[in-house]
Amino acid sequence: MIWILRAVLILGVVGFKLQADPKKKLRSQAGKVLYNTAVYAKPDFDSKKIAILKAGQKVRISRKRYRHASGLGSFYRVKVNSRLYGFVADVDVQSQYGVKKKTLAEEVQEDIENSNKRRGPLGMTRFGGVLLGNAKYTEKVSNTRLDSNTSFFGLKLSGPGVLGVEMPIDFELLGHVGAPSYYSRFSEKASGFLLLGHLSLVIPFVDMKTAMMYYGLGLMYTFTNFEVTVRENDGGLRDIKSQELRGGLMGQLGYAKRFGEDWVGRAEVKYYFEQTQYFAIGMAVQHFY
Repeated sequence: MIWILRAVLILGVVGFKLQADPKKKLRSQAGKVLYNTAVYAKPDFDSKKIAILKAGQKVRISRKRYRHASGLGSFYRVKVNSRLYGFVADVDVQSQYGVKKKTLAEEVQEDIENSNKRRGPLGMTRFGGVLLGNAKYTEKVSNTRLDSNTSFFGLKLSGPGVLGVEMPIDFELLGHVGAPSYYSRFSEKASGFLLLGHLSLVIPFVDMKTAMMYYGLGLMYTFTNFEVTVRENDGGLRDIKSQELRGGLMGQLGYAKRFGEDWVGRAEVKYYFEQTQYFAIGMAVQHFY
């Protein structure tokens, strides 16, 4: 009976030691050391350095990350050998389950590639920005051709990759709030908005890193949504609501100038050919994206 009690006591002490020793409880994953790095006694860069790991060395690290006391930086618990455990900065190891971190050389190479994209010929560089323009907007109202100078403001995207198209294209979506001024000739009041835009293929005459002259050919579209109040013959007022979507062809001639690596300014003349025909001019400011 006494030897049974002694055995239970011994097993209990051993079990307590195993449970109390956190080194035996490391829930680990495979890791690979990316750079020569120090192992710290605590998850703190100011703590004692207890070992050095070599670049390329395979180690066992914890799945859990330990935050630095200041909140800056994280650490993995690492098994140096069967008797030594410590902490290593998470940026210095590639974990089995974590996202692969880019090396310094990979980050530098990515920066170079992005910079080269910015510095390429203007026609092969993608830009997005805003355009301010004016069109001799023309439409037929009751079989009468009417036109007026109408200002527009909106979005302009240029270059390869716009709208998922690999060729260098030009896309515009412009708007004007209110009805063109010619509606005042036959109405008491007119309100609404109109949209004008195009999608064209850009073909350079001259394409350099800092400047480009080009022309473009493509499709155009316009949408009008107006509410007009007209006076009847008997003196009464009548409200008329109208919506119309029209399409056609367009051509453009432009000049672009780069400012720094990321900015470009454009000046363009455009000709729209739809139910009616009219010219437009525009100035755009765009940024690399």
